Amino acid sequence: MPNNNIIEHVESYLGEIDQGWNAPPESKNRFSVARFRNQPVEGMSTYVTLGLNHHILLMKKIEIRQELVFSVFESVPSDEIVSFLFRLIDLILSKHEALLRGQVIGPGKPLFSESPMNAIYTSMPVIFEEGFNTFNGSSPPTILVWLIPIFESEARYVQEYGWEAFEDILEKEDPDLWDLKRLLVID
Repeated sequence: MPNNNIIEHVESYLGEIDQGWNAPPESKNRFSVARFRNQPVEGMSTYVTLGLNHHILLMKKIEIRQELVFSVFESVPSDEIVSFLFRLIDLILSKHEALLRGQVIGPGKPLFSESPMNAIYTSMPVIFEEGFNTFNGSSPPTILVWLIPIFESEARYVQEYGWEAFEDILEKEDPDLWDLKRLLVID
């Protein structure tokens, strides 16, 4: 069973929880989403799921636990982010498969009302201090996965050339990955 100190772990890196939301009543799963303001920088909010780590997920035959991390400018309505995270958790739990580094979810419909981005790319949360991405107080450990909204052309690039090539481009271009109105890095 996971240790509830996942909250302490996350707060030790992001500060105190600013606001939280519980799963909607129609969800059969118990989890919540916490928002941390001005993280990783001023003017941004970071949302972290809490409770997904109560489930053991399979990652290529290895058992792990996960929580999801999503960072975005504070101007994006919280209800859209929270709703998106709740839907994604339900999808993950329907399969009980962990998200892999470099995995693409989608493309599909636009994820948010103010953005044409229609896919999610998963990565390590490198925008935070080292140590944030793994909580060792659970068995197996809980891995925090950074969710990055991407465009369809970027999703297709990852599928064709692999996540390492995509991350090389991200490192070179250095886009604001939390900006839902950013420009494409791959046409």
